[in-house]
Amino acid sequence: MHSGMLDRSRHWIAPILVATALVALTTAAVLTVYLTLQSQHLIFGYLIPITVVAVRYGSAPAVATVIASDLCAAYFLYPPDFSFSIADPLQVAELSFFSLLVLPVSQFIGGFADDERLAKRAVLYRKAWARIQRARKGCSAAATSSGNSSWAASLPRARRTLSTPSISAKASISASERRGVWVP
Repeated sequence: MHSGMLDRSRHWIAPILVATALVALTTAAVLTVYLTLQSQHLIFGYLIPITVVAVRYGSAPAVATVIASDLCAAYFLYPPDFSFSIADPLQVAELSFFSLLVLPVSQFIGGFADDERLAKRAVLYRKAWARIQRARKGCSAAATSSGNSSWAASLPRARRTLSTPSISAKASISASERRGVWVP
């Protein structure tokens, strides 16, 4: 149960916290510039946290960062200040175009991070499949030596073997598997 909570925090809580912190930091910086200089088009400063989150955590947290950035920009940067309503239709168009630009870009950049995660997961699945195949071969050999040719008949023995690995089972793992490289 503890590893499930750890996975959940690694995959959801950490990206949300990092995205929130980056958007808040960017909002503070952009709001300072906006209040002192009254400059326009500051929404493009939100490209930085969106890109960082997309590269580090993938496309789903990046989309959440885009939505948070749009809401912060609408609330803080467009008049009337500190309101979600936007008075100028040109600024509504700017916010819309920013969203239309950044959503596909975040999906594209986040796709690279998602691909890397999927490749790591595939390596783990291949290792697990190889262990299952080795255990299945061991069960088949044990079943045929006892006179029972059914693989399912030796399943309880396989579970016992998988749950308490012996020294010979640990030694059968090749050096390439220990390095994380799986060769079929």
